[in-house]
Amino acid sequence: MTLRRADVQDSAEVTKLYCPSARNTFGKVDVPHLIEKATMAVSLCDGARVVAHGVFMDFPNTEGVGPALWQQWMHAHYMDKGCTPHNSLFIHYLVAEEENLNLLASKIFRGVFTAAIDLEFIFLLLHPNTFPCDFVKSLFTSMEVRDGASKDYLGSLCVCVREWHCPKLQIRQARVEDNDDLVKLFEKQEEQLMEEYGEFFLAELIAAQDKDNHLAVGAVNGSVVGFMGVHQEVNVELLSKCFHLDSFHGLCKLHPEDVCEPNVHKEGVGALEQIDLQAPWAVVVVLRANVGHRLRFVFLNVNTLQLSHSCIERLTLFDCHVHGMVYLCLQHFECFTSSCGHEDQWGEESLTHQSDEFFPTYKGASNAFCIQLFCINPKYETRSQDFLAYVCGIFPDKEFCVMTVPPMVPELPLLQSFYNVPPRRNSTFPQDLYVFHRASLLMNFQNQSSAKAFVADVLGQVVGIALLHSEKDIEFIRAHYNIEDFIDYDQYLPSEHAWLQHFLLNPAFIRFRKYYLQELFRQSHSSSFYYRVYPRYSNDNQGNRCHTLSSVLHSLVPVRPRRQVCYPLQELGTLAPSAHIITKQEEFALFHINKKLTLEPKVTVNARLLIVGASDTGMSFLETLIFCPHLHFNSLTLVSKHGLPGDTPPDHVLNTFLLTSHSYSPEVLGCLPFHSHVTAVKGNTHTLDRSGKRVILDDGTSLLYDFLVLCTGQQLQVPCPTEADMSQHPTNSEVPNTPDRCYTGIVPPNLFVLNDKEDCRLAHTWLQQNFLSGTGNAVVYGNRLEAHTIIQALLLLGISGSRLHLVEPPVRVGPSCFNNFAIEEAVRAALLQAGVVVHWACLLAHWHDGKESQPGDLITSVSFTTDTKALSLPCDVLFCCYRRTLDQSTFQALNDAGLVYNGGLVVDNCFRTNDPAVWAAGPLTTYARRYHAGQWNHRCYSSRELGFQLATTLLPLLDPTLELPEDLSPEMDCLLPVYSAPKVKGGVLPGGFHYLHIAKPGINTCLEAQMHLPDYGQELVTGSASEGNYFRMHINQYGMVETITCLSKEELPVGNFLSLYGCHERLLNNLSSRFHEGIIPDLYRFFKQSWCLAIFNDRFQHLSQELRRLASTRLFDDSESLQEMAVQLIDGDLVASEGSRDFLEAAAQELGYKKEMDFRILTFLSNNNYHLPMYAQPPLPKAHSLYSPP
Repeated sequence: MTLRRADVQDSAEVTKLYCPSARNTFGKVDVPHLIEKATMAVSLCDGARVVAHGVFMDFPNTEGVGPALWQQWMHAHYMDKGCTPHNSLFIHYLVAEEENLNLLASKIFRGVFTAAIDLEFIFLLLHPNTFPCDFVKSLFTSMEVRDGASKDYLGSLCVCVREWHCPKLQIRQARVEDNDDLVKLFEKQEEQLMEEYGEFFLAELIAAQDKDNHLAVGAVNGSVVGFMGVHQEVNVELLSKCFHLDSFHGLCKLHPEDVCEPNVHKEGVGALEQIDLQAPWAVVVVLRANVGHRLRFVFLNVNTLQLSHSCIERLTLFDCHVHGMVYLCLQHFECFTSSCGHEDQWGEESLTHQSDEFFPTYKGASNAFCIQLFCINPKYETRSQDFLAYVCGIFPDKEFCVMTVPPMVPELPLLQSFYNVPPRRNSTFPQDLYVFHRASLLMNFQNQSSAKAFVADVLGQVVGIALLHSEKDIEFIRAHYNIEDFIDYDQYLPSEHAWLQHFLLNPAFIRFRKYYLQELFRQSHSSSFYYRVYPRYSNDNQGNRCHTLSSVLHSLVPVRPRRQVCYPLQELGTLAPSAHIITKQEEFALFHINKKLTLEPKVTVNARLLIVGASDTGMSFLETLIFCPHLHFNSLTLVSKHGLPGDTPPDHVLNTFLLTSHSYSPEVLGCLPFHSHVTAVKGNTHTLDRSGKRVILDDGTSLLYDFLVLCTGQQLQVPCPTEADMSQHPTNSEVPNTPDRCYTGIVPPNLFVLNDKEDCRLAHTWLQQNFLSGTGNAVVYGNRLEAHTIIQALLLLGISGSRLHLVEPPVRVGPSCFNNFAIEEAVRAALLQAGVVVHWACLLAHWHDGKESQPGDLITSVSFTTDTKALSLPCDVLFCCYRRTLDQSTFQALNDAGLVYNGGLVVDNCFRTNDPAVWAAGPLTTYARRYHAGQWNHRCYSSRELGFQLATTLLPLLDPTLELPEDLSPEMDCLLPVYSAPKVKGGVLPGGFHYLHIAKPGINTCLEAQMHLPDYGQELVTGSASEGNYFRMHINQYGMVETITCLSKEELPVGNFLSLYGCHERLLNNLSSRFHEGIIPDLYRFFKQSWCLAIFNDRFQHLSQELRRLASTRLFDDSESLQEMAVQLIDGDLVASEGSRDFLEAAAQELGYKKEMDFRILTFLSNNNYHLPMYAQPPLPKAHSLYSPP
């Protein structure tokens, strides 16, 4: 039997277990509602069958006591034995198979006590005149009633204690006679430990204990199940240089000569002393890791918080030592310093500042001891923290316990009570550092509330504060983010959704972060919290967008944004979705937590993942990892020339310069939490040290890795002139050097190669300062799509077309950049109309008239060879988009490191290079020769899909909850994977044409050649490219949409058209037959009709998959599935008296498939009614309930 977290889909199985005794004990209950709102809901399964189920809450199972007041009620009526909200749960529902009720209930209690390590008591309130189930008599005991209190007030309170099911470990000093038990624990690590300590290391270690070195064992019923060795000597100086230990005063005791901050912060201290603490906003929240150690200040509006005067007095500090201040108020936010540890270092700030890093100086003695050895039987590993109280008692003068762990080792349950300290820039320390403060052993962690503010204190000292507001935009959030991946929305009242505005918690008490969240839920009567992270360019006038959840952010789960439908509002009229759903708001990344997630553990991955390249492949790889809700990655680092994309606000002109794949637009990037999970380092790869597993950047920064992921893609490069002697009037066939050489000279300041938005911004700034007001020429060199988008951007800047020259090199083998004659003609006409001068078949020969350029020299003219004569043009600025290839410095680093390169970095069918620690994907790569792939490589596929598949392939090596894949057989290892996502490209072309091309992945071949193939299918074309209403759709021989090409004067609904790819034309309202009947004169208007809006919905694909699964499932054991019958009809094994289609329709009706499909389709429309109000909503029919609909 296995015990797992319950899901709402268990409701049907759980309801079957409901019996009269359960009704007598718990009354009538709403099972789905209980499961959704439970602090912990578990199901005990025998195979796939649920045999027992329990629901536990953090408040009593009665309406007579409010969730926030039960502790006072219990203390007033019962001898409560020290129960608190932190160590208590209440059982609200428990059912099991009656013949094994007591045994199954005992298993559930044992599992709950094991999972909730701080849980001590499980209570059950039996209402008056209740006849309880048998398990209550055997597993519970009645609480003793206080004198004068009546148990008839609400009923009889029963308790189940941890000691009866999952007792704590008995911790004592190790003895020599424990050696035999300990040897069994260390079997897996025996060789490594023998090499480190000797053959009889355990006996010798036990015998060698002294005042500095202690060994402790944990026992259960006299049998040793765990071992911990501690030592009081810690090299705090080394750790302080390698890790951000400022919050813990460098693990040292206070000393008068300590230097904790640079001089720049002394002015901040003075500013604090000048603050009028009587002002209405001057409330100071003090978070300190130790008395007199590092402090954090938060100034909050008293009137808004509505705190009591006693609370204000406890929050206000007048005279103190300051190190690192954060001023935070609701009207104003200003960060004077960000010198706190871990996730407070948002984004790339910690690594991209090239100024000298400040290192505090601590003169005091060491204030820490370390754990040297630790091992425990996996059966008891959740009780690992029982050792901490004992070992802290051994060194009463030490406040910190530290432990270093290799990054590839899965995080132990013991370390969930520790604080993972982030390393400093350029740290080469080979392991991760964890710190535990002895104050975390204090269990009187209390939460006090006043209106919207909740203050946490321990022994009267404030250690945390949280601010809550009601979430007013929950309908917008539901419509734009996939929150229903985590909650059953219909089970929540609007008032139960809250916005977690601020959350600050002392790092010493970080182990209580989830309990603090539980208390916020309980005392605020909320069930679901949301937190928004706005982009860095966000305009914050209310002080609400500053990031203060760093201490708890990884306890929340990131929520994926949803792709939105582009609605034809004029056509829909009153049938359009409500305004608060379709009204555009500023983008933000969303985080979420609900009650049932507070006790859901996350797996921490310490493996150092270093991703090189912010390409679509690299960003997709990071996105896939970040949105694994059960994982938290401590070390995701991205190396990119300009850091993470999306740091600047969307700019139409800058976006026009670039071609786009529509994967990561500025709007999409604003909704993804890259900055809160990824450390971005600006720079280029200079050296790859495979033996030392580190990458050295061009500025000398050294980055360690356990897995290196190369996703640089290919970039436009500075072209290398052929250096032809123009005095000899050479032609293209007579040039002395190939134009494909790598340019290694000095790049003139007015030569631009645009690969990303930062390059465009630099070019735009230069144009504004040096070109727009002049009369000189701009030359664009290249025949790629990017050359045309650059021309359009220059025209948008107001540059006359007569000043623009488009110089196209000779066309290489293969189709043109448009691969569509109609579009090519329309763009040529637009260039001619704009006055742009176009030159064909030209190769760059010189700039500076062949003279050697010096740093700072501007290009004044450019020379080209052609097929007939030389061409020389005056030039004030040169834009180059000649060809894409791998950056030269990156190629040099890969080549010097010994990675196999053969026209691309060689990888196998699982993205692996010849180094098991180095992985690669995207246009950078090529397949190994053993695959005989020819021209097939990653350039043929969608980069976003490649990034997703790369992450999926690597995850089993990082996630301990996944099984490692078996080695591929020789037959399978020689096969290439199949990718299905379309390749997308688009941009704004001369003439103001919006261009979009969606195509099946594959080798790019000439369109005319494709159309001559016998199995090509058919093309549907409406409109004219020259008039800006061109729409071409290719439907293959199977009736599936395979290619979409659009050229329009109006902005395109890209998301809608992407949804059409891969659809069958019959699904699209019999598109093919209607088109050939002349009913569809305009495909743009056809796809604006309301019938197709459901297809554009982001969840329609899930519905399609659900219907396909249904068709392949046998509804009855003695009948075949609908899919099996269709296959037999195709193969001729089944003969139908009527037509095949009519036969299948009749079978679907007779066997119940039609009813099941109707139910799922109508449920889809009902669940997504806020997006699809234009559809009628008939009553839902009953279904066979094989699956839960999407």
